[in-house]
Amino acid sequence: MSYGNCCLVSDIAECTEVVEDKAMIFKKSDVTDLKEKLQMLCDAPESVEGYKTNAADYVCEKYNWDDVAKQTLTLYR
Repeated sequence: MSYGNCCLVSDIAECTEVVEDKAMIFKKSDVTDLKEKLQMLCDAPESVEGYKTNAADYVCEKYNWDDVAKQTLTLYR
């Protein structure tokens, strides 16, 4: 996401909590749903562009390394 890519992730918490609504999500272990979501993205390049437009700014702001480092230092102090 930080490179401005459209992501397709499974619906496990480790993924959905990171991407929120900024990526396409498919049902874990559901090959049919994965296929459908891939097809949706292939059929709707404007949707892919929408995800790409929002991805980098969102993830880089939410997981800014400088902020994470400062919070970690504060925690250890």
